Formats: sequence, C-alpha cells, structure tokens
Amino acid sequence: MRKTLATIGLTVLALQVWSYYRDVFGPNHLPDVIPIHFDAAGHPNGWGSPLSLIFLPILSLALILFVTLIARLLPMFNCPVGVMEANRDRVQSLTIEFLAWLRMELVCTFALAQWMTSHLARHPEPATFAFIVLAPVCAIFATVAWFVAAFMGAGRMQSAS
Repeated sequence: MRKTLATIGLTVLALQVWSYYRDVFGPNHLPDVIPIHFDAAGHPNGWGSPLSLIFLPILSLALILFVTLIARLLPMFNCPVGVMEANRDRVQSLTIEFLAWLRMELVCTFALAQWMTSHLARHPEPATFAFIVLAPVCAIFATVAWFVAAFMGAGRMQSAS
C-alpha cells in the first residue's frame, strides 16, 4: 500500500508541474493577474502573478522529500504510545503507513489548491469552492484520527504482553 501511495503522490506532483507549465507557458496561459489568496468562503482576496503558482509544486516536492526523510529516521520518531519489543514492529509499520498516507493527502491538497487557483483565474464566476477545500481537510483529520486509534491499539498490545 505504501508504494501505491508514493506512486499516487509522485503522479500528482508530476501533474502539478505539467499544469504549472501549461498554465504559465502554454497556448491558453493564465491572465497576467490571478487570485493567489482566498477567504474562508473561497472568494479571492489577494492577487498576484501566475509565476507564483510555482510555489505549490515546490512545496509538494519539499513535502515528499521531508516526509521520506522522516520515515528513514524512524527510530527517532516520537510515537503516541510506548514502544516496547512486543509492539515495536506494529508501531513502526503504522508510523511508516501513516506518513505515506499523510504525504499523499497533503500533496493532493496542494494540487487541488493549484487547480482551484487556475480555474478561478480563467473562470471568475461567483461560485465558491469552499466545500471542495473542506474535503481534503476532513480526509487529513480522519486519517490522523484513524492512526491515533491504531497506535492506541498497538499500545494495548504492549500492555497485554
């Protein structure tokens, strides 16, 4: 599952880079001024250059590299349960899986933000995307809650031994 999540994250990053190139240099490029910041309701309240969209793919790449580094430094990772010999393998596996899910969800969230910005720059209709932004935030919180519960179950494994 971890390799699938990593593949999804890298594919989304590649799509972000392609989308950036298309939006900035393609034949149907973005206007000279685009929305770059939105209020809580999803309405633009800040404007800038299309070149500023490069920040999102760079942030996605930095996130992928950072989370991958953290996963490689696993023994230094702070877990919400005590790690003993009885639950060490389970806790380490959960930690790596949690990081893989979180990395993929965050990269997808940045890609969604980039798509929404490009869409609103081309089609400044009054429709709001606030409900679309809520979906990845809910997914991230649900993932965190699920893994906290799984970590607590792994902690009970340790106390039962």
